[in-house]
Amino acid sequence: MLRTLCTADYCKRCDSGKTRTIVAGYVNGAISGNAYTYYLSTPVADTNFRLDNPPVPSVVLNPTPLVCPTTASVSVTNPSCYGLTGNASLQLLPAPGMTSGTYILNGGAAVNYSSNPFSISGLAQGIHTVTIQNDTACPPFDVFVNIGGPPGPLATSSLVVVPPTCSPGCDGHNILVTNNGSSPYTYTVTGPVTQTSNAQLDNLCVGSIYTVQTVDAVGCSNTQTFTVAPGPTFSVPIRVPATVIPGLLTDKPIPKAAPILLRI
Repeated sequence: MLRTLCTADYCKRCDSGKTRTIVAGYVNGAISGNAYTYYLSTPVADTNFRLDNPPVPSVVLNPTPLVCPTTASVSVTNPSCYGLTGNASLQLLPAPGMTSGTYILNGGAAVNYSSNPFSISGLAQGIHTVTIQNDTACPPFDVFVNIGGPPGPLATSSLVVVPPTCSPGCDGHNILVTNNGSSPYTYTVTGPVTQTSNAQLDNLCVGSIYTVQTVDAVGCSNTQTFTVAPGPTFSVPIRVPATVIPGLLTDKPIPKAAPILLRI
């Protein structure tokens, strides 16, 4: 606190008609972030011996320098199953003085964040653009977040090892194979088949329909339906041999008949 040389608002003229200069001051301040700003007022005497307050100067002691982040390191958590969502954690670099700001996801509305790093959840598989602005004095910048995961839903195929030997027939054998998941897989089969082992199906009948529910090691599941294709067909030729019919005037054989094909 500066000492006031005169406590009155108006001061009298002193010796020899000179003007006595009144010097007074006070110290005030405010906290903004990590800096404390001191405001100094220096009242002076004008020619009418009246104290007046000129524009208030200010002095900032130990200010926090403005650090604007220009990028961010990204750590993602991918979904375990196709169609689910993942999360991302973004660490601003260089570390800003302020840990709050806004981000915009894929051109949407601005969202506030209040820590560094900060997280974004509910991200679908694919590439996302995050526009970040840490301070109004800092320019915004873009960060790209890539959420991975399984390339598609569980896809189970029924590989025909041995088709039914005839049509109709019920002696087919199939093996189940799955892609896009995490092994091992568990199969639950419903329909007119015999599930000899987890992935082997026996006694498949031509034209029958069966359903397979597949569950992988992390709990992802999918259900598909299969129809047993007909087995191979074959033909049996029947030939009528040449013969002599008694009582006819000729003993020449009757011409051979065309083969008759029977499809079974």
